[in-house]
Amino acid sequence: MFLDILVGLNFLQVAAQNKILREERSGSRGGYCAVHRLPWAAKIFEMIYTLLLNVSLLQVSLSAAIALEFSVTVLKICVNIFRLPSNLSKNRYTDVLCYDHSRVLLSQTDPEDPTTDYINANYVDGYKQKNAFICTQGQ
Repeated sequence: MFLDILVGLNFLQVAAQNKILREERSGSRGGYCAVHRLPWAAKIFEMIYTLLLNVSLLQVSLSAAIALEFSVTVLKICVNIFRLPSNLSKNRYTDVLCYDHSRVLLSQTDPEDPTTDYINANYVDGYKQKNAFICTQGQ
């Protein structure tokens, strides 16, 4: 969308400048308004063109920055316990991940099996309190 506007504004700016040049070359000034208002229009078009160009460049930069931040954040999150074969049957939904860093630990029922402390639940921070809530899957 911005590119279409930029191309249109650039076309209008060039057309306004060409009209001024034609009027000056032909000697027909076309009156005070035709000669003196067009440079203002060209200047306004140039300012709008520059603004929209900067906005579209900022959008591209912002999108790239968000993508980079997301990829770095996603790489930091571990779900190794969630993916253990003994825990897969305990997950109702395979697309709802249980993060290792904030998972709820149950008391181990079998000391020989370290995966008996697993439940697909994570602590979630509240407004002013860390680990104020627990989010889990319902059945």
